[in-house]
Amino acid sequence: MFTTQVPIPTKNIHAINDALPSSEDAAKDYESQLKQLVNNNIIPLSATGFPKFDLILLGVGPEGHVASLFPGHPQRCENQKWVTFINDSPKMP
Repeated sequence: MFTTQVPIPTKNIHAINDALPSSEDAAKDYESQLKQLVNNNIIPLSATGFPKFDLILLGVGPEGHVASLFPGHPQRCENQKWVTFINDSPKMP
């Protein structure tokens, strides 16, 4: 099955589960999903050891923040975890 706007099979779409009770739970769950996809050779690793995607769709705020990574927040410098989260966003969704 394909998405309605872009011809990508749904099995190739890996979204974050936003039904989980917290952003931390969603981040942990998504990182676990990504590691399983890497272990099953569905998603390759880049030279830096992080998953390598052909396409990633991220939200961009009007002032330029990307994917809820805000200037001055430590999450923007994360280099160990594959997925991070933010609880004290300066801008509500």
